[in-house]
Amino acid sequence: MRKVVLLILGLMIGATAASAQSFTLTVLGDGIQADSLHLQSIKRVKIKDENRFLEGEILYKDVAAAAFSPKTVFTIKKGLSAGYYRVMGDTTLLFELLISDKKKQKITVNLSPNGAPRFEGSDENNRYQEYRLAKSRLEYSMDSLNQIFQSARNSMPQYMLQDLALRLNEQANRLIGNYESFCQQVMDELPTSLLASIIRSEAPLPQPPADINTNEKYLAYSALHAFDNFPLEDGRMCTTPMAMNRIIEVCYNLFYLPPTQSPAIADTLLTRWQANADNYHAFFTVMETAFGTIGVSFWTEEIYLVMLRNALAYPQLEERRKNYYQQVYELQSKNLPGAQLPDIPILWGDDTRSGLQSVDAEYTLLYLHNPDCHTCTAVREELSRNPELTQAVNSGKLKVVTLYFENDEALWRRYLNTKANPQWLHGWDYQGKIESEQLFDLRAIPVIFLLDKDKKVIVKNLPHYDVSNALKHYHIIP
Repeated sequence: MRKVVLLILGLMIGATAASAQSFTLTVLGDGIQADSLHLQSIKRVKIKDENRFLEGEILYKDVAAAAFSPKTVFTIKKGLSAGYYRVMGDTTLLFELLISDKKKQKITVNLSPNGAPRFEGSDENNRYQEYRLAKSRLEYSMDSLNQIFQSARNSMPQYMLQDLALRLNEQANRLIGNYESFCQQVMDELPTSLLASIIRSEAPLPQPPADINTNEKYLAYSALHAFDNFPLEDGRMCTTPMAMNRIIEVCYNLFYLPPTQSPAIADTLLTRWQANADNYHAFFTVMETAFGTIGVSFWTEEIYLVMLRNALAYPQLEERRKNYYQQVYELQSKNLPGAQLPDIPILWGDDTRSGLQSVDAEYTLLYLHNPDCHTCTAVREELSRNPELTQAVNSGKLKVVTLYFENDEALWRRYLNTKANPQWLHGWDYQGKIESEQLFDLRAIPVIFLLDKDKKVIVKNLPHYDVSNALKHYHIIP
């Protein structure tokens, strides 16, 4: 009998523990206009190219969804992982939600059309609402003080302007002091919360030194110090839009820095991020989206190689990532600028056979492709219309070589008869060495190389839209 009682007791304790881990969010909102409510978390960051201007967009995914009613209940039996969430009414943000741990996950939110949400069962989220309001009020007040000063500059004598500046500065210092005191109070109340980490992460960075006086120096300083106040040891932070926006900004700064600086800064940041594996993997993934995806305009091999080396040296790197990054690193490390390309045996369009070295030209534009690839066709046609490339070919200084690397000879023959540019040379890797020996990184095609007369790499993975600039930069055309 005692064993039965203990068994029942154990089951009750287990059930209680399981229940404690469940998550229940009750949303009360009579005046909310929506068809459905969505509890969401961050899915990924999408790097966008708007006219060669790097932008990042945070994409969200539904954790749960429900038809809207004045009392909408979300229940997740397995509990909700610690991190940042948001609740949407259709496509409108209703409120943000912070979960610091899996304990006491029973929250009720009272929504009103004209007021801030009020949380029952989560002091942290009430304080988060207060923090956001305090932050926006500070920003509004500082902007107002700045506008007062800027307006006065146009009408006020200098001696009066100096007095006004002192008074405005005193007001600004009081506002900042009150705000900082509020932030410290919240962090003292909830020292281990996600909110405390968010407040720490949003603390302003010190003003850069006086010698940071050029745009390039400012970009480098901003990238290197972007995470100075960031709680890198807190893995919950990688679930927040605050962290994702920070890494997007870092990617922007690195992209517009010269390759003599950006790789070293990227390596320094990655090493600092190793303080927490969750943050490291999340930030690395965003940077990889920007710099490690061949075929997008932000692809930057110098940065990506440094990233891969850093990841492979990270002791806590997941095994699946380590295997993948090792393969990618081996591919990326091939045919770097200055390297000698292998003398691939080629069957030419006139049915002669020789190696790549047989192409007698001061410069060669090597174009690896599949004739039926849609992107390859579009890029090839654009290159055929490129006046600078045509000028370089007509001058005799450069030859364009298209090289098909797969095993469908009939496909290549059709290309020769119907699509091949008569001003270019067209070859086929008839022995299949490129693929069998993995001589090139062909994860995204077409691949373009600019080579010197000895078939050494000048530019690897040259984007088609940069061909004209490369021809001018290396004085192949005036």
